[in-house]
Amino acid sequence: MTADLPKVLICRISWMHEYHGLTNDAIRVPAGDFPKKNGWGGECWNFRTWRGRMYGYARVNPRADPAPVVRRLNSGTDADSVDGVTVVWVAHTGSIDETFVIGWFERSKICGQKFLRRPDAQRIAGETRKAGVDIKVDQEELKYFVTCNAEDARLLAEGERTFRVPTGKGWMSRQHLLFYPDGGAKHEKFKGRLLDYIAATSPLAHGSQTAVPYSAVDELVDGRGKLEGEQVIVTHFQSERDTTMVKRAKNRFRRKHGRLFCEACKFDFQAKYGALGKGFIEAHHVTPLSEGPRYNSPDDLMMLCANCHRMVHREIILRKRSLTRDEAADIATRST
Repeated sequence: MTADLPKVLICRISWMHEYHGLTNDAIRVPAGDFPKKNGWGGECWNFRTWRGRMYGYARVNPRADPAPVVRRLNSGTDADSVDGVTVVWVAHTGSIDETFVIGWFERSKICGQKFLRRPDAQRIAGETRKAGVDIKVDQEELKYFVTCNAEDARLLAEGERTFRVPTGKGWMSRQHLLFYPDGGAKHEKFKGRLLDYIAATSPLAHGSQTAVPYSAVDELVDGRGKLEGEQVIVTHFQSERDTTMVKRAKNRFRRKHGRLFCEACKFDFQAKYGALGKGFIEAHHVTPLSEGPRYNSPDDLMMLCANCHRMVHREIILRKRSLTRDEAADIATRST
């Protein structure tokens, strides 16, 4: 028995940092011939908010992707649009086999095969010309085919892009920039894991977290539990961390204060747990490592308990910027 999962469309785009435009960003790994030749593409603005909405672009290859998107998502039924689709944006790091989720639009609207002009196209064109790129307002790359409310969009920082998308026969291919995971049991299982990941990672739940995980529905239907503990090979990118720097920061903090405690809520693990908690505290990078490699000192780290550390990173996601040391330390004193 197969669970009825939400409609999902996976779109491969170029690899960038923020997808807010070309002013302080650039395509690092192009997703097709146009961005490879021109150094930019319509996806460069996929996570730029305009009046509370996002507008997404992915190039459709009429030879490789001939079926209208809306018709495919509507199970062959003709319509001008389809609502409630989870559009997942993916990009690779130089090899198609290294394709990862970089963000998504939940509860989005797909506007058919005919792309629509972005409402902020005029503004984008002006900014882009100032950046030295000649762009015309009416060209395809300033159009879109998917839109959603800004709060339903999530862009992962580069260090967070670790969810791999299968490639090869029966999965996403080099020729197809669009992928529909609707080809049977394997696709359904993958889609369930993907939707679970999105539900768990989204900064605001918006009711998207189901009572039973998407990937567990089929197993629970016939009375069996969900298999855990199975060994799999996982490959992902990780920001390299200097453990000696963390030790130096903790030692400096201990010398200054006489003990280790959370700078936000003042929780002391040793006072609570005795010998078990001695020397335990988490170190938070005031400037996230996801913003790129750099030389740090112990002053760049602050001491946080696990709860405050998670809340600080949650706040970083919501604000879409790093927090100052004072802002991070104030996280536990807020009433909202």
